[in-house]
Amino acid sequence: MPPACWASWRSTTRRWRASTLGDTRSSVRTVLSWSMANLCPAEQQIFVVVGLLAAPADAEAIAAAADLDRAVAQRALDGLVRAHLVERRADGCYHQHDLLRALAREGTDGRLPTAARRRLADHLLSRTLEARSLTPPPEVTVRRRDGWEPPPAAQPPLADAAAAYRWGVRNEPLLTRTDYADPLTLVYVARALSSRIINSAGDPATVEFFEHAVELAAEHGSVDDELLLGRVLGTLLSHHGRYGEGLERLRRTQERAFESEQWRHAAVTANNRAIQVRNSGDSSGAVELQRQAIGMLELAEDARITDRLIMGANLIELLVEDGQHATGLELVPKLLDLDPDRTAPGIANVLQAMGLAHVAAGDVDEAEQVAHTTLAILAPLGPVGDRQRSDAMVVLGRVHVARGDAAAGLAELEKAALIKHRVASPLQRAELLWECAAAAQQAGQQAVARSHRLEARALAQMAGVKGEPR
Repeated sequence: MPPACWASWRSTTRRWRASTLGDTRSSVRTVLSWSMANLCPAEQQIFVVVGLLAAPADAEAIAAAADLDRAVAQRALDGLVRAHLVERRADGCYHQHDLLRALAREGTDGRLPTAARRRLADHLLSRTLEARSLTPPPEVTVRRRDGWEPPPAAQPPLADAAAAYRWGVRNEPLLTRTDYADPLTLVYVARALSSRIINSAGDPATVEFFEHAVELAAEHGSVDDELLLGRVLGTLLSHHGRYGEGLERLRRTQERAFESEQWRHAAVTANNRAIQVRNSGDSSGAVELQRQAIGMLELAEDARITDRLIMGANLIELLVEDGQHATGLELVPKLLDLDPDRTAPGIANVLQAMGLAHVAAGDVDEAEQVAHTTLAILAPLGPVGDRQRSDAMVVLGRVHVARGDAAAGLAELEKAALIKHRVASPLQRAELLWECAAAAQQAGQQAVARSHRLEARALAQMAGVKGEPR
């Protein structure tokens, strides 16, 4: 800027400051109040509701809380966005700057009114149950509270499993931070959230939500609610580096399952314990615990093929990590015989475990074929199959590295790492990034290897693991 223009700008700025100094009409709050005065009643109502919500929310949730038609709420939100009083995120959720939230909350107790909380809770429960019913595999029975009826469908239904997954990820912060008016509503939302429709890594608020849900389930829910949510809580605690608390929670949940003779719950909880024991570095102990889990499953009258496939696949992976890849491969035919048509949820888990075993045995051609078959099975599932998809990519990466093409292997491993960033725990991501670093080292890409190692160490530290990840 030329000196003359700079001087003029400074002079104008000084005069403006002098003219507004002490003038409360020109304060930020007053200016915002002027903007509010120009809003229509629906926009004013939506402005307050967005400020009172515990997290960013989509138009459907905001309309439910405000008790407005979806189209009316959407027009109001569009007007607020144009007035810069509400921001719309890329995922379609709306939120406010802290200053605007403070203004929206003036004259309130900082919470939605009870009726609005009930409407929001009913909407979230209805949508969560819908999303859960669309998301394979059916690991959690979709149940509704006795006497509870979903609100009238004021929005189009979720199209498919991919849409259900995206809805769950987008709304996780709101679902886990909402002040539910009724304890059982929270328990049932937690049940529906307990499988694949949220990122299992979650955040601290998700852990706190499930801690509260377990307490409420023990007091107000059924034994089934208590066992399911206790198992989810134990896994989440471990994902956040709280391994001791996570294993203790899983142990107590398994004991409770034994007491109530809920054998499927006992088996699935033992399966989760085996995975956490493996994460602590005890592969042999994990194998033994996983065998016990499969034995318990045989006692369960409500066991499903999916349960047997997933637990069998986990045992194969644990055997491979324990150096027993030949024993793992011996289990594959028995598992595949359970689903000759290759259609049951869980078959992809068996195939990707089979691929890992073939890589460990040095049979890279067979491993590559199995990995491509797994990816073909997962293709129609979209993001719902991301976890198994990333595992199949890991198999392909290891195949390339075993063949001496470290650069191609690194490319596959890095693609897998991008997916695991969304769906895996910090420790799982750290382990894969360490493998990426090793492949980059072999490919002569020293800077890339160093970058992956640094990120892997940071994630391992976040997960509570000292030193290098496995």
